[in-house]
Amino acid sequence: MLIIAIVAVAMIGVMVPSVFAANLVTNNYFLEVAEEPERYTDSNVKLSGQIVVKQIFENSVSYIFTVGGVTNSNNDQIVFYTERTHQEFFEDDCLVIEGIIQGTTELTNKKYVSGWDVPYIWLDDYTEIDCLEALYPTIAESTVSQTQHLGGAKVTIEKVQWSDHHTRILLTVDNTSQNNELTIYQSNSVLIQDKTQFDSEGVCCSIDYLDNSIPYGTVAKGWWVFEYTEPESFEIRVNLYERTDNWMNNEDYDMNFFINSIHYVFDASTIPIPNPVKSNTEDYVDPPFELKQRIADYMTSQSITTTISPENIIFIKPNSGIPGCEEDDSCLFNSVTEIEVGQTVGWVNFDSVVHAITSGTISKISEAGTVFDSGMISTSEDLENSFYLSTFNAPGTFDYFDKLHPWITGKIIVNSLFGIASFVDQSKDPQHYIDRYNNEPKYKEWFHENYSQYSSIYQAVGLEEPVAVVEPVAVVKPVVEYISEPTVEVASTSNCGTGTESVNGVCQVIQTEEKSSKGGGCLIATATYGSELAPQVQQLRELRDNQLLQTKSGTAFMGTFNDIYYSFSPTIADMERENPLFKEAVKLAITPMISSLSLMENANSESEVLSIGISVIMLNLGMYLGVPAIVIIGIKRKF
Repeated sequence: MLIIAIVAVAMIGVMVPSVFAANLVTNNYFLEVAEEPERYTDSNVKLSGQIVVKQIFENSVSYIFTVGGVTNSNNDQIVFYTERTHQEFFEDDCLVIEGIIQGTTELTNKKYVSGWDVPYIWLDDYTEIDCLEALYPTIAESTVSQTQHLGGAKVTIEKVQWSDHHTRILLTVDNTSQNNELTIYQSNSVLIQDKTQFDSEGVCCSIDYLDNSIPYGTVAKGWWVFEYTEPESFEIRVNLYERTDNWMNNEDYDMNFFINSIHYVFDASTIPIPNPVKSNTEDYVDPPFELKQRIADYMTSQSITTTISPENIIFIKPNSGIPGCEEDDSCLFNSVTEIEVGQTVGWVNFDSVVHAITSGTISKISEAGTVFDSGMISTSEDLENSFYLSTFNAPGTFDYFDKLHPWITGKIIVNSLFGIASFVDQSKDPQHYIDRYNNEPKYKEWFHENYSQYSSIYQAVGLEEPVAVVEPVAVVKPVVEYISEPTVEVASTSNCGTGTESVNGVCQVIQTEEKSSKGGGCLIATATYGSELAPQVQQLRELRDNQLLQTKSGTAFMGTFNDIYYSFSPTIADMERENPLFKEAVKLAITPMISSLSLMENANSESEVLSIGISVIMLNLGMYLGVPAIVIIGIKRKF
């Protein structure tokens, strides 16, 4: 019997983990877990993401881990622990981690204003993964590789992946040439789906982008990231440029790839089942005084003239941006706040969305914001903008609401420092005293002599002082008859000082015009090749900046050249954009000239710029004038 009992216990020990294994938490369902982490203790996790913080303790190491694909930045973190002897990880490492949720641990922001609970695990297993795939989980992909080989450029589309945020392409570019350099730009390449062109997309964090320049004999591998497209077929047009030692052999390649064979990546996990709800009588209780005091101290430190009391802080609760909290008045802590005249009230946002507090009521929206208006109150991630302060210098009751979430309402009751004046009979209408003050000068004088501690009669009787409305006054502009000023002739023999000259008898500063030798952009080349980043445009820019403008003769040449070039180049560039045939004709015409200018890259001194520059000019004269002249003369001789 004892042996049977031992075997039974062992079998139970083996079976229990398999029961929990069915409750697997993946990236798709992590948000549900993060919102109530204490209810998912003992659940298995398999999550991709990135390490953001590493902390080393005596016997263990903790890592704060951002889970990929979670849109709520307040609920996208988990902590995992390892022994000091375990494989070491570093910040920005991207992993797939596995383990069992042991419980919750508290994280605090950099200013210790607020804390929140996140789940934690002891790491059971891990896999290293590309950060782009870790932070933006794949929902569909095409893994059928395609390769094209033109000249010295061998391009392979390794795979295409779709996330909820973007479409990404993993490319390998092999430079198979002997001594040529390849240049590839995503900006010159095009992704087209259903006759729509998609632009490149920015993503966070460090990822392996494809290098633009690939020297001969090397292989580059990296990602191109585009805007989100539907997980359907599309065309990607890849543009490369192969530069050789001989400009006449430079090549421009266009490769078209058609992406098909797409399949969705299904998550084998199911929605995790939370543990039974435990009764908790402390939900939505008033925050502890220590937290109020820390927040009040921080608010005071950020203000120049204001000191705020912990009792006057209003907390915008988590999830109050979702309708329903108004039913039990649980949108705010301290929604009805009572203060004295001259005190300050502070609203602090503990929610995961922005809020906008304004005075008034939703029923009288035209009067909203006349007393105070917070503008946008950010979340605690933007700590310095996550609160709003307003000082009340007059007694009264001030309603307010949230312009973005109008079900959130509250009230500020401002009491007079001195209470209602002793002469006031509270059984009478307070307007009785106000009328006497306004209509009886002696009564007004008596009030100011005996009750000077009150700022106004309204404060003395316990009423809010009305805001004076200034009526617009029509102003009639007089008609002015303008009489021309008589002209006074001044002798032309004015004595003007150094740096001035006489203009119509008046001494004026001599204006000088300084011409720039550098000029603007290469307008015609940019219009011809479609982008300022085109290799041909960059070649011209580098020639100007690195060779010509480094010498006196080159600088003088550029000054004269710019005067001539910019007198006609804008017109030519506009004509190219309007007429594609004209653009191709210009490209055919200027490409030999641009190639010949590569000879100037060897000019590093004054004499070299002059000698090589003259040679290049003669070469171009021969190409553009000599060759056509010889052809024309030959034709005439035959006929």
